[in-house]
Amino acid sequence: MAAIRLPTSAEKGDLDTIRLAVNPWNGSAVNVAVAKQLLENELGYTVETVYIDEEDQWAAINTGDLHASLEVWPSGHAYNIADFIDNPDGNVVNIGLLGPVGKLGWFIPAFVIERYPALATWEGFLDPELASMFATAETGDLGQFLGGDPSWFQYDDDIIANLGLHLEVVWAGSEDAILAAVDASVRQDEPVLVSLWTPHSAIKSYDLSEVKLPAYSDECYATADADGVDCDYPADDLFKIAWAGLEGAAPAAWSLLSNMSYTTADQISMLAAVESEGKSIDEAAAEWIAGNEATWRPWLSGEASRGTGMRLPGEGVSLTMAGGNWLFSYFQAELLRQLMEMLGYEVSDPADLELDSSQAYLAMAQGEADFWVNNWNPDDNNWLAEELPDGSLVVEHVRRVGELTREVTAAARHDMLANHPAAAKLLEIVEVNVVDLSDQIVRQNVGALVTEWIANNREQVDAWIAEALAAA
Repeated sequence: MAAIRLPTSAEKGDLDTIRLAVNPWNGSAVNVAVAKQLLENELGYTVETVYIDEEDQWAAINTGDLHASLEVWPSGHAYNIADFIDNPDGNVVNIGLLGPVGKLGWFIPAFVIERYPALATWEGFLDPELASMFATAETGDLGQFLGGDPSWFQYDDDIIANLGLHLEVVWAGSEDAILAAVDASVRQDEPVLVSLWTPHSAIKSYDLSEVKLPAYSDECYATADADGVDCDYPADDLFKIAWAGLEGAAPAAWSLLSNMSYTTADQISMLAAVESEGKSIDEAAAEWIAGNEATWRPWLSGEASRGTGMRLPGEGVSLTMAGGNWLFSYFQAELLRQLMEMLGYEVSDPADLELDSSQAYLAMAQGEADFWVNNWNPDDNNWLAEELPDGSLVVEHVRRVGELTREVTAAARHDMLANHPAAAKLLEIVEVNVVDLSDQIVRQNVGALVTEWIANNREQVDAWIAEALAAA
Protein backbone atom coordinates (compact mmCIF):
# COMPACT_ATOMS: atom_id res chain seq x y z
CA MET A 1 0.00 0.00 0.00
CA ALA A 2 1.42 3.37 -1.00
CA ALA A 3 2.46 5.63 1.83
CA ILE A 4 0.50 8.78 2.55
CA ARG A 5 1.22 11.31 5.23
CA LEU A 6 -1.28 11.80 8.01
CA PRO A 7 -2.97 15.20 7.92
CA THR A 8 -1.56 17.95 10.07
CA SER A 9 -3.62 19.15 13.01
CA ALA A 10 -4.89 22.07 10.92
CA GLU A 11 -5.87 19.76 8.08
CA LYS A 12 -7.52 17.30 10.44
CA GLY A 13 -9.44 20.00 12.33
CA ASP A 14 -10.63 20.26 15.91
CA LEU A 15 -13.17 17.44 15.69
CA ASP A 16 -11.51 14.13 16.57
CA THR A 17 -14.57 11.86 16.54
CA ILE A 18 -16.73 11.50 13.42
CA ARG A 19 -20.23 10.09 13.90
CA LEU A 20 -21.65 8.31 10.84
CA ALA A 21 -25.26 7.21 10.37
CA VAL A 22 -25.92 3.57 9.52
CA ASN A 23 -29.37 2.89 8.09
CA PRO A 24 -31.04 -0.52 8.44
CA TRP A 25 -29.85 -2.15 5.23
CA ASN A 26 -26.54 -3.73 4.29
CA GLY A 27 -25.66 -1.29 1.52
CA SER A 28 -25.62 1.56 4.01
CA ALA A 29 -23.57 -0.53 6.43
CA VAL A 30 -20.82 -1.45 3.95
CA ASN A 31 -20.52 2.16 2.79
CA VAL A 32 -20.01 3.31 6.37
CA ALA A 33 -17.57 0.48 7.12
CA VAL A 34 -15.38 1.52 4.19
CA ALA A 35 -15.45 5.17 5.27
CA LYS A 36 -14.81 4.29 8.93
CA GLN A 37 -11.75 2.18 8.19
CA LEU A 38 -10.22 4.83 5.94
CA LEU A 39 -10.99 7.69 8.32
CA GLU A 40 -9.39 5.79 11.20
CA ASN A 41 -6.49 4.03 9.49
CA GLU A 42 -5.47 6.68 6.95
CA LEU A 43 -6.48 9.97 8.58
CA GLY A 44 -6.29 9.22 12.30
CA TYR A 45 -9.88 10.01 13.31
CA THR A 46 -12.03 8.06 15.74
CA VAL A 47 -15.34 7.02 14.16
CA GLU A 48 -18.58 6.20 15.96
CA THR A 49 -21.35 4.48 14.01
CA VAL A 50 -24.93 5.25 14.98
CA TYR A 51 -27.76 2.96 13.86
CA ILE A 52 -30.71 5.14 12.93
CA ASP A 53 -33.57 5.06 10.44
CA GLU A 54 -33.36 7.12 7.27
CA GLU A 55 -36.02 9.60 8.40
CA ASP A 56 -34.64 10.43 11.86
CA GLN A 57 -31.09 10.95 10.59
CA TRP A 58 -31.93 14.25 8.91
CA ALA A 59 -32.68 16.15 12.11
CA ALA A 60 -29.65 14.62 13.83
CA ILE A 61 -27.32 15.68 11.02
CA ASN A 62 -28.92 19.13 10.91
CA THR A 63 -27.96 19.72 14.56
CA GLY A 64 -24.49 18.17 14.24
CA ASP A 65 -25.35 15.25 16.54
CA LEU A 66 -24.49 13.09 13.53
CA HIS A 67 -21.98 14.15 10.91
CA ALA A 68 -22.84 12.25 7.72
CA SER A 69 -24.99 9.62 6.02
CA LEU A 70 -23.60 7.92 2.94
CA GLU A 71 -26.58 6.45 1.06
CA VAL A 72 -29.64 8.66 0.61
CA TRP A 73 -32.37 7.55 -1.81
CA PRO A 74 -33.67 10.91 -3.07
CA SER A 75 -37.09 9.88 -4.35
CA GLY A 76 -38.24 9.23 -0.79
CA HIS A 77 -36.84 12.41 0.73
CA ALA A 78 -37.99 15.37 -1.34
CA TYR A 79 -39.44 17.05 1.76
CA ASN A 80 -36.26 16.48 3.78
CA ILE A 81 -34.16 17.88 0.95
CA ALA A 82 -36.42 20.94 0.90
CA ASP A 83 -36.38 21.35 4.70
CA PHE A 84 -32.74 20.67 5.47
CA ILE A 85 -30.71 21.26 2.27
CA ASP A 86 -32.59 23.80 0.14
CA ASN A 87 -33.80 25.78 3.15
CA PRO A 88 -31.33 28.64 3.88
CA ASP A 89 -31.71 27.85 7.58
CA GLY A 90 -30.80 24.20 7.09
CA ASN A 91 -27.43 22.78 8.08
CA VAL A 92 -27.37 19.67 5.87
CA VAL A 93 -25.25 19.61 2.71
CA ASN A 94 -25.39 17.31 -0.31
CA ILE A 95 -21.76 16.18 -0.57
CA GLY A 96 -22.02 14.32 -3.86
CA LEU A 97 -23.11 11.11 -5.49
CA LEU A 98 -22.11 7.79 -3.98
CA GLY A 99 -21.90 6.17 -7.42
CA PRO A 100 -24.45 3.32 -7.50
CA VAL A 101 -27.90 3.96 -8.97
CA GLY A 102 -30.57 2.35 -6.82
CA LYS A 103 -34.14 1.31 -7.47
CA LEU A 104 -36.79 -0.15 -5.19
CA GLY A 105 -39.06 -2.78 -6.68
CA TRP A 106 -41.22 -5.86 -6.24
CA PHE A 107 -39.37 -9.16 -6.65
CA ILE A 108 -40.46 -12.74 -7.07
CA PRO A 109 -38.52 -15.97 -7.72
CA ALA A 110 -38.08 -16.57 -11.45
CA PHE A 111 -39.47 -20.10 -11.18
CA VAL A 112 -42.84 -18.66 -10.09
CA ILE A 113 -43.07 -16.54 -13.22
CA GLU A 114 -42.05 -19.50 -15.39
CA ARG A 115 -45.04 -21.39 -14.03
CA TYR A 116 -47.44 -18.42 -13.94
CA PRO A 117 -46.35 -15.91 -16.61
CA ALA A 118 -49.16 -13.49 -15.72
CA LEU A 119 -47.31 -12.72 -12.48
CA ALA A 120 -44.51 -11.02 -14.42
CA THR A 121 -46.58 -7.81 -14.20
CA TRP A 122 -48.83 -6.16 -11.63
CA GLU A 123 -51.88 -7.19 -13.65
CA GLY A 124 -51.40 -10.79 -12.57
CA PHE A 125 -52.22 -9.75 -9.01
CA LEU A 126 -55.62 -8.50 -10.10
CA ASP A 127 -56.56 -12.17 -10.28
CA PRO A 128 -57.69 -13.28 -6.78
CA GLU A 129 -56.77 -16.89 -7.52
CA LEU A 130 -53.20 -16.09 -8.52
CA ALA A 131 -52.75 -13.61 -5.67
CA SER A 132 -54.04 -16.16 -3.14
CA MET A 133 -50.99 -18.35 -3.80
CA PHE A 134 -49.10 -15.79 -1.68
CA ALA A 135 -51.69 -15.81 1.15
CA THR A 136 -50.75 -16.54 4.76
CA ALA A 137 -52.74 -17.02 7.93
CA GLU A 138 -52.16 -13.33 8.62
CA THR A 139 -53.47 -12.11 5.26
CA GLY A 140 -56.43 -14.49 4.82
CA ASP A 141 -57.63 -14.52 1.20
CA LEU A 142 -55.21 -11.78 0.16
CA GLY A 143 -51.70 -12.45 -1.02
CA GLN A 144 -48.85 -11.38 1.24
CA PHE A 145 -46.53 -8.63 0.04
CA LEU A 146 -43.51 -8.81 2.31
CA GLY A 147 -41.98 -5.43 3.20
CA GLY A 148 -38.87 -4.90 5.28
CA ASP A 149 -38.42 -2.33 8.02
CA PRO A 150 -41.50 -0.08 8.52
CA SER A 151 -39.19 2.93 8.78
CA TRP A 152 -38.08 2.53 5.15
CA PHE A 153 -39.49 4.86 2.56
CA GLN A 154 -42.09 2.92 0.53
CA TYR A 155 -45.37 3.40 -1.33
CA ASP A 156 -46.36 -0.26 -1.52
CA ASP A 157 -49.61 0.17 0.43
CA ASP A 158 -50.63 2.99 -1.92
CA ILE A 159 -49.67 1.08 -5.07
CA ILE A 160 -51.66 -1.96 -3.96
CA ALA A 161 -54.74 0.08 -3.03
CA ASN A 162 -54.68 2.35 -6.09
CA LEU A 163 -54.22 -0.50 -8.56
CA GLY A 164 -56.84 -2.67 -6.83
CA LEU A 165 -54.49 -5.60 -6.24
CA HIS A 166 -55.43 -8.56 -4.05
CA LEU A 167 -52.44 -8.08 -1.76
CA GLU A 168 -51.68 -6.93 1.78
CA VAL A 169 -48.38 -5.55 3.07
CA VAL A 170 -46.83 -7.46 5.97
CA TRP A 171 -43.66 -6.15 7.57
CA ALA A 172 -40.80 -8.63 7.87
CA GLY A 173 -38.96 -6.13 10.06
CA SER A 174 -35.54 -6.09 8.43
CA GLU A 175 -33.51 -6.85 5.35
CA ASP A 176 -32.27 -10.08 6.94
CA ALA A 177 -35.86 -11.19 7.50
CA ILE A 178 -36.72 -10.55 3.86
CA LEU A 179 -33.72 -12.58 2.73
CA ALA A 180 -34.66 -15.40 5.11
CA ALA A 181 -38.14 -15.51 3.56
CA VAL A 182 -36.68 -15.57 0.06
CA ASP A 183 -34.26 -18.33 1.04
CA ALA A 184 -37.08 -20.43 2.49
CA SER A 185 -39.21 -19.84 -0.61
CA VAL A 186 -36.50 -21.01 -2.96
CA ARG A 187 -35.55 -24.02 -0.84
CA GLN A 188 -39.19 -25.09 -0.42
CA ASP A 189 -40.20 -24.25 -4.00
CA GLU A 190 -42.96 -21.92 -2.81
CA PRO A 191 -43.96 -18.45 -4.05
CA VAL A 192 -43.00 -15.24 -2.25
CA LEU A 193 -43.36 -11.56 -3.19
CA VAL A 194 -40.99 -9.12 -1.52
CA SER A 195 -39.80 -5.55 -1.49
CA LEU A 196 -36.15 -5.42 -2.51
CA TRP A 197 -33.86 -3.12 -4.40
CA THR A 198 -30.98 -2.93 -6.79
CA PRO A 199 -28.06 -3.06 -6.31
CA HIS A 200 -28.43 -6.22 -4.23
CA SER A 201 -26.57 -9.52 -4.43
CA ALA A 202 -29.73 -11.54 -3.69
CA ILE A 203 -31.22 -10.71 -7.10
CA LYS A 204 -28.66 -12.91 -8.79
CA SER A 205 -27.97 -15.45 -6.06
CA TYR A 206 -31.69 -16.36 -5.71
CA ASP A 207 -32.59 -15.74 -9.36
CA LEU A 208 -35.26 -13.15 -8.59
CA SER A 209 -37.30 -11.33 -11.22
CA GLU A 210 -38.75 -7.86 -10.83
CA VAL A 211 -42.52 -7.57 -11.21
CA LYS A 212 -43.32 -4.92 -13.79
CA LEU A 213 -45.40 -2.08 -12.35
CA PRO A 214 -46.90 0.82 -14.32
CA ALA A 215 -44.05 3.03 -15.49
CA TYR A 216 -42.79 5.75 -13.15
CA SER A 217 -43.71 9.33 -14.02
CA ASP A 218 -43.27 12.67 -12.30
CA GLU A 219 -47.04 13.14 -12.55
CA CYS A 220 -47.61 9.92 -10.63
CA TYR A 221 -45.30 10.97 -7.79
CA ALA A 222 -46.79 14.45 -7.66
CA THR A 223 -49.74 12.76 -5.92
CA ALA A 224 -47.60 11.06 -3.25
CA ASP A 225 -48.73 13.34 -0.42
CA ALA A 226 -52.33 12.40 -1.15
CA ASP A 227 -51.59 8.63 -1.16
CA GLY A 228 -52.00 8.64 -4.92
CA VAL A 229 -48.93 6.70 -6.11
CA ASP A 230 -49.91 3.95 -8.53
CA CYS A 231 -46.70 3.44 -10.48
CA ASP A 232 -43.19 2.01 -10.23
CA TYR A 233 -40.38 3.44 -8.15
CA PRO A 234 -37.88 5.70 -9.95
CA ALA A 235 -34.19 5.02 -10.44
CA ASP A 236 -32.35 6.93 -7.71
CA ASP A 237 -28.89 8.47 -7.96
CA LEU A 238 -27.76 7.64 -4.43
CA PHE A 239 -26.04 10.54 -2.71
CA LYS A 240 -24.34 11.51 0.56
CA ILE A 241 -25.25 14.16 3.10
CA ALA A 242 -23.25 15.82 5.87
CA TRP A 243 -23.55 18.38 8.64
CA ALA A 244 -22.52 21.75 7.20
CA GLY A 245 -20.18 22.36 10.14
CA LEU A 246 -18.10 19.29 9.35
CA GLU A 247 -16.13 21.09 6.64
CA GLY A 248 -14.65 23.51 9.15
CA ALA A 249 -14.48 21.12 12.10
CA ALA A 250 -12.81 18.21 10.28
CA PRO A 251 -11.61 19.29 6.80
CA ALA A 252 -9.80 16.06 5.98
CA ALA A 253 -12.82 13.94 6.90
CA TRP A 254 -15.10 16.24 4.91
CA SER A 255 -12.92 15.87 1.83
CA LEU A 256 -12.70 12.09 2.06
CA LEU A 257 -16.46 11.71 2.46
CA SER A 258 -17.12 14.21 -0.35
CA ASN A 259 -14.71 12.41 -2.68
CA MET A 260 -15.97 8.93 -1.80
CA SER A 261 -17.54 7.33 -4.87
CA TYR A 262 -17.51 3.84 -6.30
CA THR A 263 -19.43 1.67 -8.73
CA THR A 264 -22.51 -0.47 -8.37
CA ALA A 265 -20.23 -3.49 -8.95
CA ASP A 266 -18.00 -2.38 -6.05
CA GLN A 267 -20.94 -2.27 -3.68
CA ILE A 268 -22.43 -5.55 -4.90
CA SER A 269 -19.08 -7.30 -4.38
CA MET A 270 -19.16 -6.34 -0.69
CA LEU A 271 -22.83 -7.24 -0.34
CA ALA A 272 -22.18 -10.65 -1.86
CA ALA A 273 -19.34 -11.25 0.60
CA VAL A 274 -21.76 -10.55 3.46
CA GLU A 275 -24.93 -12.15 2.16
CA SER A 276 -23.53 -15.13 0.24
CA GLU A 277 -20.14 -15.84 1.82
CA GLY A 278 -21.06 -15.18 5.45
CA LYS A 279 -18.47 -12.47 6.06
CA SER A 280 -19.04 -9.62 8.44
CA ILE A 281 -19.65 -6.08 7.22
CA ASP A 282 -16.21 -5.05 8.49
CA GLU A 283 -14.50 -8.02 6.83
CA ALA A 284 -16.16 -7.28 3.49
CA ALA A 285 -15.15 -3.61 3.69
CA ALA A 286 -11.56 -4.48 4.63
CA GLU A 287 -11.25 -6.91 1.72
CA TRP A 288 -12.61 -4.30 -0.70
CA ILE A 289 -10.15 -1.70 0.61
CA ALA A 290 -7.25 -4.14 0.28
CA GLY A 291 -8.12 -4.90 -3.33
CA ASN A 292 -9.14 -1.44 -4.55
CA GLU A 293 -6.51 1.06 -3.52
CA ALA A 294 -6.59 2.63 -6.99
CA THR A 295 -10.21 3.60 -6.31
CA TRP A 296 -10.00 4.91 -2.75
CA ARG A 297 -6.50 6.38 -2.69
CA PRO A 298 -7.58 9.44 -4.75
CA TRP A 299 -10.22 10.19 -2.09
CA LEU A 300 -7.28 10.91 0.19
CA SER A 301 -5.17 12.75 -2.36
CA GLY A 302 -8.25 14.86 -3.03
CA GLU A 303 -8.20 15.67 0.67
CA ALA A 304 -4.58 16.75 0.48
CA SER A 305 -5.32 19.14 -2.37
CA ARG A 306 -8.70 20.59 -1.40
CA GLY A 307 -7.57 23.42 0.82
CA THR A 308 -5.93 21.23 3.44
CA GLY A 309 -2.45 20.64 1.99
CA MET A 310 -2.30 22.52 -1.30
CA ARG A 311 -4.72 24.42 -3.46
CA LEU A 312 -6.27 22.87 -6.51
CA PRO A 313 -5.27 24.84 -9.61
CA GLY A 314 -8.85 25.75 -10.46
CA GLU A 315 -9.95 27.01 -7.06
CA GLY A 316 -11.58 30.41 -7.40
CA VAL A 317 -11.70 30.18 -11.21
CA SER A 318 -14.98 30.15 -13.15
CA LEU A 319 -15.02 28.90 -16.74
CA THR A 320 -17.86 29.18 -19.23
CA MET A 321 -18.38 26.07 -21.31
CA ALA A 322 -20.38 26.08 -24.52
CA GLY A 323 -22.33 22.94 -25.32
CA GLY A 324 -23.32 21.42 -28.63
CA ASN A 325 -27.00 21.42 -29.56
CA TRP A 326 -27.06 17.87 -30.87
CA LEU A 327 -27.59 14.58 -29.04
CA PHE A 328 -24.07 13.17 -29.41
CA SER A 329 -22.53 16.17 -27.67
CA TYR A 330 -24.14 15.88 -24.24
CA PHE A 331 -22.09 13.06 -22.72
CA GLN A 332 -18.68 14.34 -23.77
CA ALA A 333 -19.48 17.88 -22.60
CA GLU A 334 -20.65 16.69 -19.18
CA LEU A 335 -17.61 14.43 -18.85
CA LEU A 336 -15.18 17.33 -19.36
CA ARG A 337 -17.22 19.52 -17.02
CA GLN A 338 -16.97 16.98 -14.20
CA LEU A 339 -13.26 16.39 -14.83
CA MET A 340 -12.59 20.14 -14.75
CA GLU A 341 -14.40 20.33 -11.42
CA MET A 342 -12.06 17.66 -10.04
CA LEU A 343 -9.30 20.20 -10.64
CA GLY A 344 -11.23 22.80 -8.65
CA TYR A 345 -12.66 24.83 -11.54
CA GLU A 346 -16.24 26.06 -11.39
CA VAL A 347 -17.62 25.22 -14.83
CA SER A 348 -20.94 26.41 -16.16
CA ASP A 349 -23.51 23.84 -17.27
CA PRO A 350 -23.04 23.37 -21.04
CA ALA A 351 -26.81 23.05 -21.34
CA ASP A 352 -27.02 26.76 -20.44
CA LEU A 353 -25.18 27.73 -23.64
CA GLU A 354 -26.12 25.25 -26.34
CA LEU A 355 -24.81 26.38 -29.73
CA ASP A 356 -24.12 25.08 -33.18
CA SER A 357 -20.53 25.06 -34.40
CA SER A 358 -20.46 28.50 -35.99
CA GLN A 359 -22.10 30.08 -32.94
CA ALA A 360 -19.68 28.34 -30.57
CA TYR A 361 -16.56 29.60 -32.35
CA LEU A 362 -17.98 33.11 -32.49
CA ALA A 363 -18.85 32.96 -28.76
CA MET A 364 -15.34 31.81 -27.84
CA ALA A 365 -13.65 34.38 -30.08
CA GLN A 366 -15.70 37.20 -28.58
CA GLY A 367 -15.14 36.05 -24.98
CA GLU A 368 -18.65 34.78 -24.29
CA ALA A 369 -17.36 31.22 -23.75
CA ASP A 370 -13.98 29.85 -22.74
CA PHE A 371 -14.08 26.42 -24.36
CA TRP A 372 -16.12 23.62 -25.82
CA VAL A 373 -15.45 19.96 -26.61
CA ASN A 374 -17.58 19.40 -29.67
CA ASN A 375 -15.30 20.33 -32.58
CA TRP A 376 -15.86 17.92 -35.48
CA ASN A 377 -12.82 17.29 -37.68
CA PRO A 378 -12.34 18.50 -40.32
CA ASP A 379 -15.70 20.20 -40.92
CA ASP A 380 -15.62 22.63 -38.01
CA ASN A 381 -12.04 23.74 -38.62
CA ASN A 382 -13.30 26.10 -41.32
CA TRP A 383 -14.79 28.32 -38.63
CA LEU A 384 -11.30 29.24 -37.44
CA ALA A 385 -10.86 31.28 -40.61
CA GLU A 386 -14.00 33.35 -40.08
CA GLU A 387 -13.58 37.10 -39.76
CA LEU A 388 -14.96 38.93 -36.73
CA PRO A 389 -16.59 42.38 -36.78
CA ASP A 390 -13.31 43.95 -35.60
CA GLY A 391 -11.45 42.49 -38.58
CA SER A 392 -9.57 39.81 -36.64
CA LEU A 393 -9.95 36.11 -37.40
CA VAL A 394 -11.38 33.52 -35.04
CA VAL A 395 -8.07 31.64 -35.14
CA GLU A 396 -6.37 34.63 -33.51
CA HIS A 397 -8.47 33.99 -30.40
CA VAL A 398 -9.30 30.28 -30.46
CA ARG A 399 -7.47 27.06 -31.27
CA ARG A 400 -8.22 23.35 -31.33
CA VAL A 401 -6.72 21.17 -28.64
CA GLY A 402 -6.58 17.43 -27.94
CA GLU A 403 -8.40 14.55 -29.55
CA LEU A 404 -11.41 13.46 -27.54
CA THR A 405 -12.23 10.82 -30.17
CA ARG A 406 -10.96 10.13 -33.68
CA GLU A 407 -13.28 12.80 -35.04
CA VAL A 408 -13.87 15.21 -32.16
CA THR A 409 -11.52 17.66 -30.46
CA ALA A 410 -11.88 20.46 -27.97
CA ALA A 411 -11.42 24.13 -28.80
CA ALA A 412 -10.61 26.95 -26.40
CA ARG A 413 -9.57 30.55 -26.15
CA HIS A 414 -5.83 31.21 -26.27
CA ASP A 415 -5.92 33.15 -22.99
CA MET A 416 -7.72 30.34 -21.17
CA LEU A 417 -5.14 27.80 -22.32
CA ALA A 418 -2.26 30.10 -21.36
CA ASN A 419 -3.63 31.15 -17.98
CA HIS A 420 -4.88 27.73 -16.85
CA PRO A 421 -2.31 25.06 -17.77
CA ALA A 422 -4.06 22.33 -15.77
CA ALA A 423 -7.28 22.86 -17.71
CA ALA A 424 -5.30 23.03 -20.97
CA LYS A 425 -3.54 19.76 -20.18
CA LEU A 426 -6.85 18.07 -19.40
CA LEU A 427 -8.32 19.13 -22.74
CA GLU A 428 -5.19 17.85 -24.42
CA ILE A 429 -5.04 14.38 -22.89
CA VAL A 430 -8.62 13.18 -22.38
CA GLU A 431 -9.53 10.61 -24.99
CA VAL A 432 -12.66 8.48 -24.85
CA ASN A 433 -13.49 5.33 -26.76
CA VAL A 434 -16.19 6.22 -29.26
CA VAL A 435 -18.11 3.14 -28.12
CA ASP A 436 -18.42 4.69 -24.65
CA LEU A 437 -19.91 7.81 -26.22
CA SER A 438 -22.31 5.97 -28.49
CA ASP A 439 -23.56 3.96 -25.51
CA GLN A 440 -24.42 7.20 -23.71
CA ILE A 441 -26.20 9.18 -26.45
CA VAL A 442 -28.91 10.33 -24.14
CA ARG A 443 -29.75 13.62 -22.47
CA GLN A 444 -31.77 12.34 -19.52
CA ASN A 445 -29.69 11.85 -16.37
CA VAL A 446 -26.48 12.57 -18.29
CA GLY A 447 -24.83 13.80 -15.07
CA ALA A 448 -25.43 10.47 -13.35
CA LEU A 449 -24.28 8.53 -16.41
CA VAL A 450 -21.03 10.47 -16.51
CA THR A 451 -20.50 10.01 -12.78
CA GLU A 452 -20.94 6.27 -13.20
CA TRP A 453 -18.58 6.24 -16.21
CA ILE A 454 -15.94 8.07 -14.16
CA ALA A 455 -16.34 5.57 -11.32
CA ASN A 456 -16.02 2.64 -13.74
CA ASN A 457 -12.91 4.15 -15.33
CA ARG A 458 -11.33 5.46 -12.13
CA GLU A 459 -7.76 4.41 -12.92
CA GLN A 460 -7.74 6.29 -16.22
CA VAL A 461 -9.45 9.32 -14.70
CA ASP A 462 -6.94 9.44 -11.85
CA ALA A 463 -4.09 9.36 -14.36
CA TRP A 464 -5.61 12.29 -16.31
CA ILE A 465 -6.09 14.33 -13.13
CA ALA A 466 -2.56 13.59 -11.94
CA GLU A 467 -1.09 14.68 -15.28
CA ALA A 468 -3.18 17.85 -15.31
CA LEU A 469 -2.12 18.69 -11.74
CA ALA A 470 1.50 18.20 -12.71
CA ALA A 471 1.06 20.75 -15.50
CA ALA A 472 -0.30 23.43 -13.15
